[in-house]
Amino acid sequence: MSPSPTPVAPRLYPPALARETGAKAVTVEQAARSDEVVIVSMIDPIERGVTESRWVSNQLGRAVVKGFKNIYTSHLVGLGKPKGAAGRIALPVAGDDQRAKNVMIRLLDELGFDGVDAGGLDESWRQQPGTPVYGTDFDAAGVRDGLAKASPERGEAFRAGGGSPAHIGRR
Repeated sequence: MSPSPTPVAPRLYPPALARETGAKAVTVEQAARSDEVVIVSMIDPIERGVTESRWVSNQLGRAVVKGFKNIYTSHLVGLGKPKGAAGRIALPVAGDDQRAKNVMIRLLDELGFDGVDAGGLDESWRQQPGTPVYGTDFDAAGVRDGLAKASPERGEAFRAGGGSPAHIGRR
């Protein structure tokens, strides 16, 4: 007896992916009852180059400020330092609303971190996984340097195709 297709909730996109993987679309309730659930999410505008933050802002119809993308929770909780302390970690802050970015930068300062203005949401790709600044504990100069060195090319593992998680392990 062959195994049943892997459920994917709530819909499959693109349909070719379903054919390639043997998955089938199911309701959320059916997926919750399954012992094996794979959720595939590809958002066409993001695949075409819109930053995730811009897409979220568009969906919400509100300003978005990206400021905690690069820090591990344990670092956020335990590595804050007083303003001016050597080795104080800095975090890039991206957004289109300067007032909102300033609020985020003040919040970071209160938590013991420096905020570095990383431009608007369309530049927020500079702090995505795979970029020089992502997941680092750089100071402000290191963050600025990492942002400047970032490449807009999304690595293969972060695109819908080739080495993306949707294709890993395919025969």
